[in-house]
Amino acid sequence: MVFGLLAGGVFLLTELLPERAGLWWIFGAICVQLRLAGNMFDGMVAILKERASAVGELYNEVPDRVRRASPIAMVPFGVTQMLVIGEHDSIVPKSQADGFVDAARQMGDSVEVTTILGAGHFELVDPSLGGFEIIRGAVLEALEPAWSE
Repeated sequence: MVFGLLAGGVFLLTELLPERAGLWWIFGAICVQLRLAGNMFDGMVAILKERASAVGELYNEVPDRVRRASPIAMVPFGVTQMLVIGEHDSIVPKSQADGFVDAARQMGDSVEVTTILGAGHFELVDPSLGGFEIIRGAVLEALEPAWSE
């Protein structure tokens, strides 16, 4: 758990101190591997001693569930993805979307990105605002081949 939290902090440093981003990525990768090794050893000890920790599920399952909920951890999807982001989105900032796009493309996925100028996060799903119409149009366009069959 400690190494998982440490890895998260180190990965944050890649954005805060970009001049040393390469070093932070390497250190973060090492922390991730140490977290995985700790999880594996914990499981081995539990099996050999036929014991379970009172909080074992918390440490063993929660990180895996978080990883399964993370889109960047699940690429490639094998389908074209359309990302629509708000220029001023503070919930899913452009840097986070760019990270996903880079990861998806590196894994062979096709990703189209549209940035709505002047929009934040919720303006994209509010039908009374312009960002919603762009998303609606993109979804209808993506569904059109399925309708024509």
